[in-house]
Amino acid sequence: MAGIGFSLEKYLKKNSYLGLVQAHLYSAFIGAGPWLICTITLFALSNWSPGTLDRYEIVFFRTTINYVFIFSLVTTGFLYLSVSRHLADRLFLKEDTAVIPILNSCLAIVIPVQAVTAGIFFSFVTHNVPIRLWVTMIYVVVSCMWVLMMFLTALRDFKTISCVFVAGAFITFGAAYFFGYWFGLPGYFFGYLLGHLLIVLALSARVFIEFASKRVFDESVFTFLANNKALVLTGFIYNVALWVDKFVMWGSPRSITVAYGYYSYPQYEASTFFAFLTIIPSISIFLISVETDFYRAYRNYFSQILEQGTLGGVLKAKSEMGKSLRDSCRTMIIYQGVISFLAIIFAVEIINFFHLPTVSVPVFRITALGAFIFSLLLITLTIILYFDLKKLALYVSIVFLATNWFFTWVTVYLPIGYEGFGYFAATIVTLAFAYYALDFNFKNFEFITFSRQPVSPHPE
Repeated sequence: MAGIGFSLEKYLKKNSYLGLVQAHLYSAFIGAGPWLICTITLFALSNWSPGTLDRYEIVFFRTTINYVFIFSLVTTGFLYLSVSRHLADRLFLKEDTAVIPILNSCLAIVIPVQAVTAGIFFSFVTHNVPIRLWVTMIYVVVSCMWVLMMFLTALRDFKTISCVFVAGAFITFGAAYFFGYWFGLPGYFFGYLLGHLLIVLALSARVFIEFASKRVFDESVFTFLANNKALVLTGFIYNVALWVDKFVMWGSPRSITVAYGYYSYPQYEASTFFAFLTIIPSISIFLISVETDFYRAYRNYFSQILEQGTLGGVLKAKSEMGKSLRDSCRTMIIYQGVISFLAIIFAVEIINFFHLPTVSVPVFRITALGAFIFSLLLITLTIILYFDLKKLALYVSIVFLATNWFFTWVTVYLPIGYEGFGYFAATIVTLAFAYYALDFNFKNFEFITFSRQPVSPHPE
C-alpha cells in the first residue's frame, strides 16, 4: 500500500521547486482529499451563500455537514485498518482482481446501514422531507468516499485523483449556490450532494476501470473482519477518540442547540477544523518520505529473514530501518514544526481571514499545537501497525480515547479560554505512551519477529 509514495518520488528526482510542489500537492490530495474538500467547501458555502438563505439556515447547513463529516468517519472507522490490511495482503499476492469484489463487499455493508441510520436520525432533526432525503443521501455518499479512499492508494493514479477532488470542490460550490438561490435550503443540500456524488462516481469508475474483475463480491472480507477483531476495534476506537472532544463540548453548557438532537460549539469546532488543516504537510511528507525510505529499509529487514540471512545481517538491517525512521521523522518534525509555529504566530491573521470571531484565536493556537503533536502520534501509530503490533495499536487508541474524553471534560468546568487544552494534553500523553511502547518493541524486534513463528512444521 506504500506504492503511491514511490510513484511520487519521480517528481522529487527532478530536483526543481516545481517537482517538489507537484509531489506534495498530489500527496496532500491523496492523503486528505475528502477532508480538504469538506472543509474548503463548507467554509465557502458558509461565507458566500446566496441571499435567499437566512442566517439560521446557514448555521443549520454548517452543523448538518459537520455531523455528516464526523459521524460518517466514526461509523465507517471499523473498516479502515482491517480492510486496508486485507487489500494489501491480496495485492502482495498479485491478486489484482480481488480489488473490486472487496470494494463491493465493503459498500454492501456501508450503504444500507448508513442509509437506515441516517434516515432515522434526520427524521427527528427536521420535518422537511426534501432536506431529510438529501441529507441522508449526502451521509451515504460521504461514507462511500471514506471507503473509496482505502482503494485509491492501490490505484496510484494521483493525477486523476487530484483533478477529481479539485473539480468536485468547484462543482459542489457552484451547484449548491445555484440550487440554493432558486430552491432555498433544500436546494443548497441538493447541490452539495450533487458535487460529492460526482466525486464518488468518478473515483469509483477509475477504480473499476483499473481493476476489472468478473467477480462481484468477496466473502473473505467478512471472514477477515471476524478474525481480526483487534484491527476492527482499533479503527473504530481511534476514530471515536479523534472526535470525542467535540462530543464533550456539545454536551457542555456553552454549546448551542441548533435543532432537536443538533448541538454545536462553533468557536471550538471551526478552530479545530482549521487547525487540522495545518498538518496536511505532515501527511504529504509521510507519503513521500516515511512510506518510501522507511519501507525500503523495512522490506530489506524481512528479506534478510526470508532469505535466511545471518544474525549480523538481520541486526544491520534492523539498524538501517531505525536510522531511516529517525531521519524521516526528523524531516517531518522540522517542516511541520515550522508550519505549526507560523500558524500559531499568525493566528490572528488566519482567524480574520476565515471570518471567525476573535475569541477563537487562543483555541486555534492550542489546537494547532495539539494537531502538531497528533501528527507525530499518527506516524507512531502507523509504524506500530507496520510492525504488526495489533494489540499495542488497540491500546494506543484506547489511551487516546480515554485521555481526550477526560481532559476535555475537565476543561468544560474551567473558565472560558481553556478550550482545546484537553485535546492538547491528550495528544501529549498518548504520544508518550505510544512512543515508549514502540521503542521497547523495536529494541526487541528481532526476538518478537522470530518468537511469532510456529514452533512445529505446518501440516501442509
